[in-house]
Amino acid sequence: MMIFTKFLKKILEFLDNDMVTLHSCLLVNEEWSKIAVEILWKDIYKIQASAEELYGIELEDESDQNILSTLYSCLSKESKELLIQNNIIIESPTLKSPKYDYPSYCKYLDAGYINQLIIIHLGEESKIYERTLLKQEIYQLFIEKSSSLLYLHFHDPHVPFPYFSGISNSINHLREFSCDTSIPPSIYCRMAQLCRNINKLLIKWVKEDNEGLAKLIQLQNNLYDIGFECEDQDNLEEKIDPFICTIIGNALESISNSLSHLYIKNSLFCIPLSSISNLTNLTSIDLNLEELFPIDALESLCNIHFPNLSKLLIGENIPPLVLIANFIKTNGSSLKEILFYNGFYNGDLDECTILNQMISRTCSKLETLMTFCYDDQFQDIIEILICCDNLINLILRNSSDENIDATPLFTTLLANSSHHKLSKFCVDSKIHFTPDILNSFLDMIDDKKNINSIIFYIYKSGGIKYVGYDGITNNHLLILESVGGCILDDDDIINDFSTVPKFRVPYRYSLE
Repeated sequence: MMIFTKFLKKILEFLDNDMVTLHSCLLVNEEWSKIAVEILWKDIYKIQASAEELYGIELEDESDQNILSTLYSCLSKESKELLIQNNIIIESPTLKSPKYDYPSYCKYLDAGYINQLIIIHLGEESKIYERTLLKQEIYQLFIEKSSSLLYLHFHDPHVPFPYFSGISNSINHLREFSCDTSIPPSIYCRMAQLCRNINKLLIKWVKEDNEGLAKLIQLQNNLYDIGFECEDQDNLEEKIDPFICTIIGNALESISNSLSHLYIKNSLFCIPLSSISNLTNLTSIDLNLEELFPIDALESLCNIHFPNLSKLLIGENIPPLVLIANFIKTNGSSLKEILFYNGFYNGDLDECTILNQMISRTCSKLETLMTFCYDDQFQDIIEILICCDNLINLILRNSSDENIDATPLFTTLLANSSHHKLSKFCVDSKIHFTPDILNSFLDMIDDKKNINSIIFYIYKSGGIKYVGYDGITNNHLLILESVGGCILDDDDIINDFSTVPKFRVPYRYSLE
């Protein structure tokens, strides 16, 4: 029986992202129900996020209230009495004791979501004393019950989380941490005493240097992914004066041997380039830049050599391609992946040619590429296919305002079929072709015995990836599906084509 339970748990764990099926498992029998509850409560935010999927209507507040009520039912008698004495009344879902020890299953704890649960119940006009008291009791519940948190997002300056009773047993297995530089350094110093095996660290809101956070970074045994995000100046009424996180930069240098992935969003100006240049073991860099990014800092970054770099991602506002060409000139010999995602290029079209020529000259190991074109000649693309003979995934973007006829592209690809090994090919929705042309192209690909079949996709940036846009018809979709393809948006591109590490996206509610 025990062996069957282990197998059943392994099977149901594959449904981790299928909330609908997991909920149906609750109704099978007691054994299935217990396993499903354990998987669902591993990450309580997923329960809330699945409400609309399950019921077809928005039930966010109701779902939040149900989760808070369930947590309340798990509190000790003393905690409940303390809350009642302070006029914090939460109805328990049942008069009986909870059937399961729900908080003990928690592996992912997000302070932002806990804040939302409390604000939904107490209201945005509630006093900070009430909110803080309820948060403390909820946090203490998770700390006492959950013996092995794997993920923690924490940004609450009012709650001394790492000083709670029993915290050492709860977070000493922590593997991913998301935080904020505005948290007092003493909080991070305490965490540095307890957590030494964090692998992924996302500093979600970089606002200032922080000695305690630097110490936490420095003392990790195997921190290999680190990310920095700063306020997007494009959306601020008053611009932030540039600042440099020298202490954090020094901490990065001290663990440079373990760091392999660097993610920067809107904060290129706050991390010393001298520190970044010493991260010689980086294998991937992900730059998500705002429109007003400091061009001089980016120019300096593009001249730094990273001898082990194999993956480069550029997102949001795509900088002048001549700068990226300079970066590739310095680092192209080791690159296997180059992707431009979730953004448009509005610069000099001639720079597309400069970039593509640099790729064809230097990136002999390239396997995955998203790049740009702006006319119907496609000669630069053919040069890349000939010179980068390891290339198997190609996403082609139209960088101009004019639509491009794809017919010459298909003709050229067929004529040069012996020079490439493409298995996935994705074209911008603004590179137009009729269903008949696409069908003929795919048929001729299948007829050629010397090349593999190609899975074909259409890329639609901006989140609208359905028929009826940019000339995409149902016939296009049917042909795509016949070869295993579909219409992709920016998230799909990252998920289907990129192997760059990803951070869990934390939830943040505006009120603390």
